[in-house]
Amino acid sequence: MVTTARFSAGTRVIVRIRKDKDYFEAPANVAHSAEDGMGLMFYKESTESLLVLLKWLKQAKESIAKWSEKRRSQRIALSIPVVLHRRPPEGPPFSEMTQTLVVNAHGALTALVEKVAPEQNLVMQNTASGEQKDCRVVYIKKELSGPTRVAVEFAQAAPKFWRILDPPADWSA
Repeated sequence: MVTTARFSAGTRVIVRIRKDKDYFEAPANVAHSAEDGMGLMFYKESTESLLVLLKWLKQAKESIAKWSEKRRSQRIALSIPVVLHRRPPEGPPFSEMTQTLVVNAHGALTALVEKVAPEQNLVMQNTASGEQKDCRVVYIKKELSGPTRVAVEFAQAAPKFWRILDPPADWSA
């Protein structure tokens, strides 16, 4: 749902969504409101609207399953100290020390306080080795509290960047 209106928690709204021939309509209460969205609690949904919603959720689940099958390299939950830099052409320069949450041969998931934008080019530095790699922001998820989760993808696969002694087989370059 895209809306420019901001509703405070507790506000009652009617949510209407049309996708192709399908239509969903239901009353809801705003459970929480944040800069990047709202949490809604629905009530009094019609059976037809629930069936449409279930259909959309099934489609989304299938799409995610197909996307995850396309993963290029296995993910590993691993905390590695890194520094992310933004150079002036990409916006105001910044340098933030953080840790990875998940790594693979093609990038990492980190937590950042600094605001970044999708597709923005950054530089990631492995603080243990000093090695730097160009990367771009491919995913941003604002948490209710704490730093934002930011996934970056290297310009080229870099399986040796993480200095893992026995990386997964699909990390071979």
